[in-house]
Amino acid sequence: MAVVLLGSVGLASAQDAKQDKLWDASLGLGFPHFVSVQGMRHINEKLSLGVSGGYSIIPESTKPCGAKVKMSGWNMEVASRYHFTGTSFFGGLNLGYQHFKTTSVQTTIPGSNYDITDGIKVFYVTPHIGWFKTYASGFSIGTEWGLRLPVANKRYTDRSGDGSYTPDVQDAVDKGMDALAKKPMPFATLIRIGYAF
Repeated sequence: MAVVLLGSVGLASAQDAKQDKLWDASLGLGFPHFVSVQGMRHINEKLSLGVSGGYSIIPESTKPCGAKVKMSGWNMEVASRYHFTGTSFFGGLNLGYQHFKTTSVQTTIPGSNYDITDGIKVFYVTPHIGWFKTYASGFSIGTEWGLRLPVANKRYTDRSGDGSYTPDVQDAVDKGMDALAKKPMPFATLIRIGYAF
């Protein structure tokens, strides 16, 4: 039902709403970038180019071994949207850089802690499709779905001492970093809300 509704709205031409609006600023919620902001320049009624940045954080958790682990990441992208035949439906390609890290605080002996930060830096491309409607008032709303494909990556580890991960934490970190660095990852902006001007 929702798809049919989106389809009927999307088939309406977006030309009128875009005629006097050159820019679009929006806020998105999704995955793997939990929160993202985006600025787009309307080149014509079909093509928009811009930049976006996002941030993700996973709250600190305590593993069975007692280690406290926190994960966070940020990204920057060059973004594009091409609206087919001037409708609200579009195809896009984003080129981006993501920095993601895991920080583990572990206790060696009572009163003695050491920190380990394991990070990954990834260059990626994200082909995607979506629906983004701009109304005459300037209000815009949309959604995006695609696949984030890693192109190149670099992993690093910083330690505050001579300690190392416990086996269960090491296994979780290795799997997570490998997934970010080497495997395609679903990309979704569940909702994007903005204003065109």
